[in-house]
Amino acid sequence: DRLKVTAPAAVQLLELCAWLAPEPIPLDLFTGHCDLLPEPLAASAGDPVVFGDTVGALVDYSLARRTGDSLVIHRLVQDVTRGRRVGQPAEPDLLNSVLSLLRSDLPAVVWATPESWPRWRALLPSVLAATGHNAGTVEGLTTARLLSGAGTYLESQGRYARALPLHQQAQRIDESILGPDDPLVASDLNGVGATLFSLGRAAEALPIHQRALGIDEAALGLDDPAVATDLNYVGRTLSDLGRVGESLPLQERALGIDEAALGLDHRAVATDLNYVGETLSDLGRA
Repeated sequence: DRLKVTAPAAVQLLELCAWLAPEPIPLDLFTGHCDLLPEPLAASAGDPVVFGDTVGALVDYSLARRTGDSLVIHRLVQDVTRGRRVGQPAEPDLLNSVLSLLRSDLPAVVWATPESWPRWRALLPSVLAATGHNAGTVEGLTTARLLSGAGTYLESQGRYARALPLHQQAQRIDESILGPDDPLVASDLNGVGATLFSLGRAAEALPIHQRALGIDEAALGLDDPAVATDLNYVGRTLSDLGRVGESLPLQERALGIDEAALGLDHRAVATDLNYVGETLSDLGRA
């Protein structure tokens, strides 16, 4: 209550941090995205000296602890801070702001991009905390993208069992908002199927990938690169199930789509060529 008078930006910072994890929160999550912050916190975050005073106000009242370039808020302080906002009109806006901050900050391309992993590692606890507070009614599509990105990051680290429910939750959210036939739902389905495949559950993955293929063919046309991706998922899963003869024409079709749409020297074409080559080898045509 005192800080609302003497340092209102500090109160706003605390209220945003209350929706994140009790693990260290990088301060550049705020200073790097001033345009997404409410005033007066936005003006404070734009001035290193003023922002240092803002953080210091929380530390002085033992509401936070600063560790280098990060801020740590005890989970009990977070719970009390959120509880003070329950029932007030501004509550959803705080969570919206946190979700938007995380989505804007975290790299969108995660798979096979190791340079993105340190940031995901630092903010993964906060992504799980913020999306866990969201029942799906607040910024649902943003929540789904964060869950999907977190699932992909966990896959990249070999943590498939932890990734699976995140991909499944993202798919449920997107399907409830966009309907069952949206290409974004197809992308989510491929995330679910690929994780099941990595867990050795190819028989469960196959109908999921086949559904994604059907969605994209209907929504995007037969010659879209997204369809080629779907075909490779289906083909790879068929091969794993011992149905290699069914896999080859799908992967050859994917190769033809990508060559026509992306050119002969695109990296996706290289991936397609490898799938076709592996399948030919499996058929004894080395």
